[in-house]
Amino acid sequence: MSLQSLPVSSLWNGTHRIIMLALPPHTTHRLQPLDVGFFKPLQTYYDRFIDRWLRQHPGRTFTEYQFAEAFHKAFRKAGTVATAQHAFAVCGIWPLNPDIFSDADYAASTMTDQSILLENSRRSAGRPKPKLTILYLTFF
Repeated sequence: MSLQSLPVSSLWNGTHRIIMLALPPHTTHRLQPLDVGFFKPLQTYYDRFIDRWLRQHPGRTFTEYQFAEAFHKAFRKAGTVATAQHAFAVCGIWPLNPDIFSDADYAASTMTDQSILLENSRRSAGRPKPKLTILYLTFF
């Protein structure tokens, strides 16, 4: 069964026990449970597997042949019910915690500009180097 084959009304009436959730704009970096609570542990377990594999196989290269085993083991550790529950809790989605973030967490950013010289070795020696303006966003 796929979501595409289900009438939208059946998603909302509880027939399939799926709760539709709309996230406010510009908040997904804090409110997406997979980003907040799943992908980081997955990456951590995957990196640990590779580090351990490289120590146990000195001089060998980690290739696509080892990838499947590494990803499988990392996914089995990260893809647990406890991880999912923690991810939703950290986001304040379930159990619902509307006070999980302060107003400062969503304050507008300030912009700072700083001019730096663009280094370009292909330019001739007689030409002036162009200025490049980089905008830094500071969140507080």
